[in-house]
Order: sequence, then C-alpha cells, then structure tokens
Amino acid sequence: MHHRAMHDIPQFGSKVCPMSYLAWEKKIEKLHPFIIRSSKYCIVDLCTSRFITHALEWWHSRQNLVHIGRKYVIPNWEDLRACMRR
Repeated sequence: MHHRAMHDIPQFGSKVCPMSYLAWEKKIEKLHPFIIRSSKYCIVDLCTSRFITHALEWWHSRQNLVHIGRKYVIPNWEDLRACMRR
C-alpha cells in the first residue's frame, strides 16, 4: 500500500508559490483521505518523500533544526499542512 501511495502523491517543489502549494495540498487530500485520517507519521513521510528542489531544501533544513532541538517533529498531516502554509 505505501509503495503505491508514494507513486500516487505528486512531487512538490519545482514551483514554490502559494497557488502551486494549494493545488498540491488539494491533490494530497483528494488522493489519500484514508491515509491522512488513519496514520500518524506515514502521511508526513510519504509527502515529504515527494519533495524536490526548493521544498526538499526547506525540509532538510527544518529536519536539521528538529535534530538540534530548535523545531518540533511534525507528527501528522494537519501539522505539516499548517507548517507549510506559514
């Protein structure tokens, strides 16, 4: 299931602007509502595995801050969505 779900999730990051992010978010919510509701870290791992270029750089930078204790771990889709909307 997770392997197929990963390939269904579109990549994000080559065009980083509010409209492209909102379109990506809508696709995620439309494709995998069952994963979003039922998993804790699964959807975060699946979505962030599809980040490319700018989004991937942002994610790695944020994960480094988590590692040194300056940011919190994002445990679910709602927190990832809120963080990305800032």
